Amino acid sequence: MRPDKPPRADRPKPEDPEPVEPELDEPPLEEEPELEEPPPEDAAADEPAPQEPAPEEPKKGIDPKVYREEMFKIVCGSFVDIYKSFHNLMRDLVVFSLLVMGWLVTSRFSQGYIRTHLVILYTSLVMIGLIFAMYSIEALRIVRISRRKLAQLDEIGYADRAFYRNYRVTPTMAFFGIVLVCAVFTLLCSTLLTV
Repeated sequence: MRPDKPPRADRPKPEDPEPVEPELDEPPLEEEPELEEPPPEDAAADEPAPQEPAPEEPKKGIDPKVYREEMFKIVCGSFVDIYKSFHNLMRDLVVFSLLVMGWLVTSRFSQGYIRTHLVILYTSLVMIGLIFAMYSIEALRIVRISRRKLAQLDEIGYADRAFYRNYRVTPTMAFFGIVLVCAVFTLLCSTLLTV
C-alpha cells in the first residue's frame, strides 16, 4: 500500500485462512482439572508444614518404566551430590584450617601482628566459633536431606537399596565430621593464642 493513497473502505479485508489441524491416530488429550483454591491464611497456621511431595505419577502417554527410570536418575543424582557436598565441605574446612595454622606457626610477621593487635585475635576466635556453628547446622541439615532422598528412592523402587545406600549421610558420619572439624578448630584457636 502506498502512503499517499488511503485504503479503500469498500474492499473487504482478506481474512487469515483457518489453520487446518492434521488428523492424529491418538485421541485428543483431556484438559487437566483446575487446582483448588488455597485455604485461608489463618487455617494454614494451625496445620503442620507439608512434607516434601512424593514423585508425581506419570502423565498419559509416558511409559511408566521410563518415567521411573528418569525419576530414579534425578533423585539418585541429587542423593550422590549431597553425599559429595558433605565430604567436600568437611575437607575444605580442615585443609583451610591446617594451612592457616602452618602460616601462623612459620610466619614471624603474623605472630608479631597478632600479638600487637588483640582485636584481630578476638575477631578470629569469634569467626572460628561462628564457622563451626554454621558447619554443625549444615551437617545436620544434610543428614535430614539425605534421609528424605533415601525415602524417595525407596518409594520409586527402581533399583535395589544396596545400589545406593552407601551414599547416605548418616547421623554418625555427621557426628564424626563435627568432632573432626571441632578438633581442628581447637588446634587453630590454640595456635592463635600461643603465637
